[in-house]
This record gives sequence, structure tokens and C-alpha cells, in this order.
Amino acid sequence: MNDMTIQDLQVSIRNKNIINFNNHFIAIEKGDKVAILGANGAGKTTLIKCILNLISFKGRINLDIPSSHIGVVFQQNNYSDLLKVYEIFQMVFGFNNDKNIHSIIKQYNLEHLKKLFIKDLSGGEKQRLTLALTLGQNYPFYIFDELTSGLDFEKRKSLMDSIKKNTRESTVLTISHYFNELTDWINKILVMSEGEIVFWGELTQFNTLFDHHGIFRVEQALPETPNIKTTCFKSSDSIQYFVFSDQEFESFKTVLKRFEINYTFELATLETRYLLALKNHAEKGLI
Repeated sequence: MNDMTIQDLQVSIRNKNIINFNNHFIAIEKGDKVAILGANGAGKTTLIKCILNLISFKGRINLDIPSSHIGVVFQQNNYSDLLKVYEIFQMVFGFNNDKNIHSIIKQYNLEHLKKLFIKDLSGGEKQRLTLALTLGQNYPFYIFDELTSGLDFEKRKSLMDSIKKNTRESTVLTISHYFNELTDWINKILVMSEGEIVFWGELTQFNTLFDHHGIFRVEQALPETPNIKTTCFKSSDSIQYFVFSDQEFESFKTVLKRFEINYTFELATLETRYLLALKNHAEKGLI
């Protein structure tokens, strides 16, 4: 059973295409955990705003549940600075629900913050507050936008453990740059680039389609060498070479040593498959 379908979605602002899903149909089934991946400016947050009907769009988005049953956590969440943490919990969960409020506050490690004004919280503390308020209501559908951004590893892990535990039966759309948080959680992936769909489908299909042995990350590009066939991808901060077998790995490592080029090597992961998907998209167009 589908919780949501998206068909032929298009968004234009001042005659510029922000999202162009023309001739694409996306079905989110009940219980799906979907990662929405893409660089800054790919259109991920715009897509979420369309789903929440916050901006105008062309095409169709059909929700099988009312929008009031969708829990949303954006990277930035605004609260009144005049309220204290505990007062917000009372407004959300009721003024005669102290037992439940105390349980949620303890679960999200907010005990020492409950008497503070919102203006005195750090960005990470506000994010924990938003998650507690949202997950505590047991919504059937959640949307998370970079919810662990800016937190250290331990805090990210703690929050993700709580999120995964509390959304087992829920449908989830999540935007994240932390690929290691996704690998044992999601079952579907939507990859976007400049408003277009690079890939949509099952995680298993994605892993198969963009399978490779690993990547070399180098400090400088390899000189043109006609006898070496490599798959190179240049991002904003590094240069990567994909290899697709043990033999390619050994051959390329030998070449890098011959040219005295420093490198690191990483076996294939969700992140490197994502980079390969972007590279193929740039070279061949939509998948």
C-alpha cells in the first residue's frame, strides 16, 4: 500500500527549473525508509516543501495520510525565545501529561535543559528538542532534513539510535550527508542532481547497478597515459578514480606509485556508489 505517490513533478522559480521529474513516477510504500541524496542545490529541500504543499508546483503528489499526521524535522526549526523547554512540551503533549513528558525528556537527554529558555539552547540542543517533540507523537510518516548536521559523532549516533527505534513502523523520508547513518536503515534511494532524478529505486538495485571494487582518492590528477583506462570523478574538494576489480586495483596502485602521487583507498560503500551514480549521470544523462 502506498503512503505517497509523485508523478511528473516540476518546480520553476523565475523561469528557472528547480525540479524536473517529468516522465517519472515515484511510489513510497507504507513503512519505506527512503534516503534523498544530492549535493547542495540539487532540489532536495524543495522536494520536501512540495510534499508539504509549502510551494507551488506542477504535476501530482498524492498523500494517503493527512498532512497533520506527518512529523517534520528541518535543519533549522524556529521557536519563541520567550518559552522554556518544558513549557513547549506542555503545549505539545498537554498540561496534564507530566509523566509522559518526563519520559520523553529523559529519553532524549534533555533533563538539564527543561528549565532553560529556547534562546539559551545550542543548535544541537534545539535539534534534540525538535526530535523529542516530533518522535514523541508517534507519527506514521516522518520527514527529516539534515537532522544530525553539526553534531559530533556520539550525539549523531545517539540520536540515530532513537530515531531508528521510534520509526520502525513508520514511513520515513530523510535527507542526509552522513552515509554511514543510512546503510543499515534505508531500503530505497532517491538521488537528485540539479533538480533531476539520477536514480530512484531499491537499495539492492542501486548497489548492484553502481557496483565497483573501490576508489582511490588522490591529491592530483594522473597524467594522460594511453595504456591506462580509469574512471575519474572530480568533486569540489577531491579527485577520485574508480576501480572495478582486484586486477585494476593492483595495476592502478602501481601507476600511482610510479608517478609518486599520494593516495588513499576505500572499498565500495554507499557513498562511493552515490559518487559513481553522479558521474554516470553527468556523462550519460538520466538513468
